[in-house]
Amino acid sequence: MILPEKVGKRKGRGFHTTIVTSFALEFRAFEEILLPQILASGATNIVLIADERMSSLSLSDGSTLPTQLGCDYALHGPPASAGLFHPKIILQIGRDGARVFVGSANATAAGLVGNAEIAIEISCETEPSPHQAFVRSVWHYLERTLGDAEGAVRDAVLWARDRAKWITEPVGQVVQVLPDGSLLAFFAVPGKSGILERFAEQLADTTVERLIVVSPYWDDDLAALDALRSALKPTAIDVI
Repeated sequence: MILPEKVGKRKGRGFHTTIVTSFALEFRAFEEILLPQILASGATNIVLIADERMSSLSLSDGSTLPTQLGCDYALHGPPASAGLFHPKIILQIGRDGARVFVGSANATAAGLVGNAEIAIEISCETEPSPHQAFVRSVWHYLERTLGDAEGAVRDAVLWARDRAKWITEPVGQVVQVLPDGSLLAFFAVPGKSGILERFAEQLADTTVERLIVVSPYWDDDLAALDALRSALKPTAIDVI
């Protein structure tokens, strides 16, 4: 999957709203690589959410400064007191459906076109479905993240709500069962418990034969990997 190209593909009547989240941020990469594709998808209501510290760094470390911020998109940084803001999500909303990408790519040149990154694409229409429930879960998470936003960012949220009221409906059951029996869910923090605990709950009655873990970074003592091992009790673990 070449993520920017996927983002640029229209579906139905296109997408009027796009919300992008990132930890690291390079304004030049966002504006030259991803933003043109977002605009090509039909979006005129665009919000970029990035970690506050990383946004400040991008504005002060000598990198190319943004030229389209405030014109083509709005920027929001969750308060540093809330901890590192680390999700990588692209949510596209239209009048007849929506699409979400959840993956590992930051809004940087390396993340968008250089690195080996992963992403999953989930699309839905306006009729209720497991995929729609997933997309609505993402929307509610992003809306909570933007809860303290003001000005153009708050206006963008209200504008999207008015044009896609279906996406604002309660999610109900977070974990959805697909026709083939597999499960689909969006877990984020904050929540009733940690992501690992909620994930493990879904596998409580399942024997995990093989756990495959992909990550560029690890704790010095592999604490996170040990937590996965303890929670899931796999017969074998592959680390990539």
